[in-house]
Parts: sequence; structure tokens; C-alpha cells
Amino acid sequence: MSAGEFDFKPKLGRIRSAGNATAKTHVEKLLRAASGNRGKRRVNAAPKPAGYSGRYQRRSIVKTRIVKLGSSGAAKQRAHLRYIERDAAREKSEEKERGGVLYDRESDDADRDALIERGEGDRHQFRIILSPEDGHEFQSLKPLTRDLMASMERELETRIDWIAADHYDTGRPHTHIVIRGKRDNGEDLVIPKRMIAHGMRERVNELLSIELGPVTELDLQRRVEREVGQERWTSLDRDLNSIARDGVIEIDKDARQLKSRLQLLRLEKLQCLGLAQNFGKRRWGIDHEFEAKLRDLGQRGDIIKAMNKELRSRGDGRTLGPESVFDPVNNERSIVGRLMSIGRHGDFHERAFAMVDGIDGAAHHVDLGDAEHVDDLRRGAIVEITGRGDGLKKSDHVIDAVARDNGGIYSPTRHENFDGKASREFIRSHVRRLEALRRLGVVDRSADGSWSVSNDYLSRVRLAQKTQLKRTPVDLHELTSWSLDKQTHAIGAAWVDRELAEHGESRLSGEGFGGEVGAAAEKRRLFMMKRGLENASLQHLEGMEIADAGEKISKEFAKPVTPVSRTGKIEGKYVRDVELASGKFALLEKQRELTLVPWRRAMARAIGRNMVGVASNGRITWDWTKGRGR
Repeated sequence: MSAGEFDFKPKLGRIRSAGNATAKTHVEKLLRAASGNRGKRRVNAAPKPAGYSGRYQRRSIVKTRIVKLGSSGAAKQRAHLRYIERDAAREKSEEKERGGVLYDRESDDADRDALIERGEGDRHQFRIILSPEDGHEFQSLKPLTRDLMASMERELETRIDWIAADHYDTGRPHTHIVIRGKRDNGEDLVIPKRMIAHGMRERVNELLSIELGPVTELDLQRRVEREVGQERWTSLDRDLNSIARDGVIEIDKDARQLKSRLQLLRLEKLQCLGLAQNFGKRRWGIDHEFEAKLRDLGQRGDIIKAMNKELRSRGDGRTLGPESVFDPVNNERSIVGRLMSIGRHGDFHERAFAMVDGIDGAAHHVDLGDAEHVDDLRRGAIVEITGRGDGLKKSDHVIDAVARDNGGIYSPTRHENFDGKASREFIRSHVRRLEALRRLGVVDRSADGSWSVSNDYLSRVRLAQKTQLKRTPVDLHELTSWSLDKQTHAIGAAWVDRELAEHGESRLSGEGFGGEVGAAAEKRRLFMMKRGLENASLQHLEGMEIADAGEKISKEFAKPVTPVSRTGKIEGKYVRDVELASGKFALLEKQRELTLVPWRRAMARAIGRNMVGVASNGRITWDWTKGRGR
């Protein structure tokens, strides 16, 4: 026997790789023994259509997202972990009895802040959604998650720093896993594409089949039968879509009897939903957008279930339907009400939603879009939400009209000639709109300050705004953070006062939050009568409150608080916010005095900076390009 005759060099392969024909892994042996294949090699573990005999591997969905953290990495991590932790705690009360809802390799009560601290400075992190098809059969998903992480550690040859939370808010239990983007030696963690694309899913399927056993033909048949009446996208719809030709489906009369019967029953259900039409002789017409419509229908169904669950938890007897989901495109009216709850949805909690108890007596579900700034919102605040429609603003129609009247050219001078009543600030707002659209490639600016506006300007604006509307489909304005009870005893222009002064009680319903506002308005009247202020104007009440707040602030800063000028230049360092019954104000500090000015959402990131604005007839226009010195 010569030296080195039995030397070999191991070569790592993909998860569940059998290597050469003679190699056998322990997992494969177990799977073959469990499935009754008598040593025959499994070629395809995917479930077959109903009517096919045999046993099949369990299935799962594993979705992975790589998140670049950047300078705001800690805030992003904290926001994501806070939401998956809070939702998990709310959904599965039994988890609280066993420990915390966040867990890791060793502990059922993992430390969220410790992970964030360790991850400070990380370039990226991985966020994984693990959703076993038969997850409801597990008492807990923690062992499955830990087995998957251990398997990944063996293949990646590193210890993985991770944390997870199990969610039971949908019909399919799932797990959110957050993995730091660092190896145990401090280098960046890179997960191969093959592992992300299919490796993790295949490993989870193996673990499920070992734990629960393979899926039998009877299991598959029952699973497909349950899909017949569902109002969402199903595997039956996927099969129908695969045999559709130019929107027409022909059911093969020679197809297996069970499969054919299930397809016909599903088509009848789709016909009830307005998505299919029977042409006779086993021929059906199918809506060319039926997949998108079914997915949207399923999402709406999940939303309605979640809303009714939230109302029941509050002891609210109202029952909600599809009309409670706010449509930001086709709904011309705005919603005014109190924020009942705020949360995130989507596979990776990348979108925010709010439940609003409206003054119209109804509860509304509103998709707020990008969840990046959801932490700014506060439960209990009174808000106004308006849909952004198709992206067109009133200023776009004015710009289009001016340009058409001037051969496709817009300029401030031409606008002034077109509309002699237009103020200088009104025209400047249109110029700012054009500058924003120029950055999107909708219009071109000439050297003389005019703008070239094409004949299809409005259509180009709609197209350019599609991405923006997906991120922010609605405009949300916080009217006040003060509760109704606190407003009834306030010396100031409270939101209740403004609502009654502008609309009376015409918008108030006798049910829900509308009924609470009506009762609070009556208490408010009695309080103001006792103070002799029943005839005081809103401007007078606001002035009284600002003067009182100014005295307290003056003592704190040892500087006088001067009233904001209605005309002229306004400037100062933005020190902090001041919440009053009359609204939210920003405190500006100059060398010798302080000023309270109405707060705007755009100011949120300017705290600590110098602000420069111009007041005209009580309205302040801020110039964000100035005051950015040392």
C-alpha cells in the first residue's frame, strides 16, 4: 500500500447533495425509509396533482432579503425587531408563558438590544421569512428554526449570530429570522446564491418530512379540495393558468376524474367572483388579470380578519367588511379620526398600515406605504388621511393649461399673464413642482428660466409618480396628539373647537369615535361657559395659550418669547417642539429672543439647524436651502 493511496480532499456541495452515485447521506436514507421507496432514488420531491399515487415531501416557503444598514443601521434594526417582537407577543399568548417572544440559539428570551449593539457598524444583515406549509401541526416552530440555523452554520463553516420571533397572525404560522452580516471571525458574512435560492428551502422541507412524515395522497387531495372555495390565489388557479390559451381554458375530458372535477368546481367559484365565464362544452373564459385580482382579494380578506380581531380585542361590537379598506386612488374623501393601531405588513414588514376610528362612525384600514417613518406616529392621535389619487396635483392642471396657452412653454411671467390674480407665492409653488418633476425627467428647464412642457404632460406625470405613489399612497396629517378628555378642559383653540367651527356637527356620527367627539363637544361648551369664553374666537384662544406657554418658556431660557410676525423674515435655531391644544409648534431661538412658529412635518429632520422663512399674511414659506452654515 503506497503512501497517499487513501488520501482524499473533501469538497463541499449544495445542501442535500448526494455527491457521486455511490454516496449516501444519512438524511437521504431516512427520507427513503420514511417514504417507502425501497432504496429507489427520489428524482422530484414536489407534490404531484391530485390523482397521482405515492408519498411526497413536505413543502415550505423561505424568503430572504439582504438589508443594507448604512449610517442609520441601529435605527433600522431596532424598528424591525420592535415590530416583529410586538406582533408576536400580541398574537401568541402562550409564548409569554414560556418566556420572551424573541429567541436565539440558546435562549427563549433573547436580548434585542444586545444584538443591535453587537451589530453596530455592520454593513448588512439578512432577514428571513420561514413559513412551513404544515406549520400549524407544530406546537412551536423554535426547534425547526434552530435546526435550520445549525445546518447553515455547518455549511457556511461559521457561527451565526441570529434572533427570531414566531408569528401566528395568518392562516400559516411563520418565523421571522434576523441574521447579522458578520462571520465569527469578524469578516462580512456572505450567503451563497444557491443557498438563498433553494438550499434553505430544501433543507427545511427535509426537516419537515423527518418530523411530520411524508405527505400522503389523501393529504394532498384534502388540501386541494379546501382550495376550491377560497377567495385567494391557490395552486388550483396556478394549474388553470398554465393551461389557459389566450384567456380560454378547455378542461380535458380525458383528464383524471378528480382533477377535472376540482378544476370545474374552481372555475364555478371564479365565475361567482366575476373572474371566469362559461362558454359551454367544457370551455371557459378567464379574466387576464385574475391572478392579480385574486391576490388582492386574498390580501383584503386577511386585512378584514385582522381588523375584526382588533375590534373584538377592544370589546367593540362593530363588524367590518371590504368597504372599510381605504382606496387611496378612487376615494375622493378624506378620513378624519383617531389612530387605533399602527403596524407593518408585507413579507418583510416593509409597509406600514393604520387602523383609524373615524368621526363618520366607521373603522378604516389605511395602507400608509413605506414604513420608514412609522415610528413618528402615535396611537390615540387624531389624524386626517387623504388619498393621493393617481399622482396628479391641482398645480399640474394649472401648469398644463398655462403651457398649452403658450405653445408648450411655462414661465412665471406667462403664468402671471394667464392668471392676473395669481400671487407671487402661488406661482413659486408651481415652479417648485416643476423642479421636482424635472428631476424625474418629466420636463426640461431652459437657460432663461422657462420650462418645456409636452402635450402629454399629465400622462407623463402619472407615469413618473407610480413609484412614488407605491411608497406613499396617502398624505397623513396629525391634527392633534391631545386626547378628547384633555381637549375639553384646555384654554386654547383645540381640535374640537376647529372641527365645530368649520363643519359643525355635520361630519359627526353618533357611533364610534364620532359619538365620542359629539359628547366631548358638549362638555367643551359647558367648560367654556364657566370660563366666560363661549364667544371667544379661535384666534383669541390660540393667542391666550401661546402667551401662557411663552411665559413658562421665557423662565426656562431667560429670554422673552415674541409673537411670530405675520409679514417679513423669520429666522432662528430650531430648538425643540412644543405641543399645545392649539397644535404643534417649533421653538426658534435667536440671540436675544425666542419665537413659536407652526410646526410642519418637513421640519422633523431640521432640529438643531438654523431656519429661514418669509411670512406673508400669516403664512410662512420656509427656504430649506438656507441656514446650513457651520
